[in-house]
Amino acid sequence: MVSALDDAVGIVVSALRSSGLYNNSVIVFTSDNGGSTKGAGSNWPLKGHKSTLWEGGVRVPGFVHSPLLSSPGVYRGLFHAVDWFATIAGLAGAAVPPEVDGVDQWAALAGREAPARDSFVYNIAYSQDALKAAVREGDYKLVVGETRGNVWVKPGIAEQRLAQKNRKDDETDEEEIREEKIRGEEETTQEFMINCDALSRKDCRNRNKEINAYRSYKKVKDFFKDGLELRLYDLHSDPNEKEDLSALHPGMVRSLLRRLLQELPRAQASDNPPMDMAGDPRRFGSVWSPGWC
Repeated sequence: MVSALDDAVGIVVSALRSSGLYNNSVIVFTSDNGGSTKGAGSNWPLKGHKSTLWEGGVRVPGFVHSPLLSSPGVYRGLFHAVDWFATIAGLAGAAVPPEVDGVDQWAALAGREAPARDSFVYNIAYSQDALKAAVREGDYKLVVGETRGNVWVKPGIAEQRLAQKNRKDDETDEEEIREEKIRGEEETTQEFMINCDALSRKDCRNRNKEINAYRSYKKVKDFFKDGLELRLYDLHSDPNEKEDLSALHPGMVRSLLRRLLQELPRAQASDNPPMDMAGDPRRFGSVWSPGWC
């Protein structure tokens, strides 16, 4: 896969050069999340994995290549994935709507200005019975309610686990795949229900859960009364998130919690449509198709 990606990027760069567009182009290489340790990934020495709020799940490498950059270097400022939209739009001369979360970081990347941000919200995800969120200001990061992936997986360990797993072969029929995705997840009682006749079981469950959670976001504050787990880290001295400082810096914990609570009214429900079996790669010569993933 890496070789195929390398070849594909080379084709694009060659096309830019041959068309005379290269000198006015910006090439960004980045990832959307950390590796999955359930497969064969490792984010060592960072903690966590894909879909978690630990640094191993959200901190990824990347680089920017462009003749518009005067000299090579390492950018050490904070950069959130949402900043790419504002940055690229700004490069193209487009106006960025004020309600957009991202900020234009091009001047900072080019070394002409100081980093454009010193804080960001990693994510806020909550239902009626759970809250998972994280926020960072400066070097301090507060993690709220995250219980998954609180481990450091060394290289090679994930591959061993994968090899030992009892995996279903390619002949597993579509119904078994569908049932595996929803097995063990019983639908809970909802305060507000939508008509599920035209939806899959998984989609119906997700929509009801999201609607209830976001119709009553103020209930999130009640989670703190029940002893919701809070962890505070200094990512400058402890990038691997090993030492919880919440007991030592209660003032910083309160400050970061206030930031999260201020953002709650703006939180949007995740869009997680059901898997579409019509996009199964086995129907298209093992090529992913829209709707499957």
